[in-house]
Amino acid sequence: MIRSAVLVWAASGAVTASPVKSRRVMRTLYGVKRFWRMLAGILIGNAAYFTLLPYLPAAARHRPFAFDLGLLLDFVFCVAAYTGVNALLRPSSAEPRP
Repeated sequence: MIRSAVLVWAASGAVTASPVKSRRVMRTLYGVKRFWRMLAGILIGNAAYFTLLPYLPAAARHRPFAFDLGLLLDFVFCVAAYTGVNALLRPSSAEPRP
């Protein structure tokens, strides 16, 4: 019953975009949201790391152009901030995911 109503509605010309294009648009919009969430996580994580930098031991301070404990600690701060941003901006259960 519902399927036939959808087919009649689609055949009437009310639908302008194909389902493939609408899925592509939804994926693109989700990608843009994810980009902004990642950027917020990186900026918040780096702000927290550099705020706490004077209080960290010398071994936990990052030296430029080196893979060290400070770089790993900065990465952990960014991942924690990204996880927090995702938890705060989690869509409600009523909102469909693409």
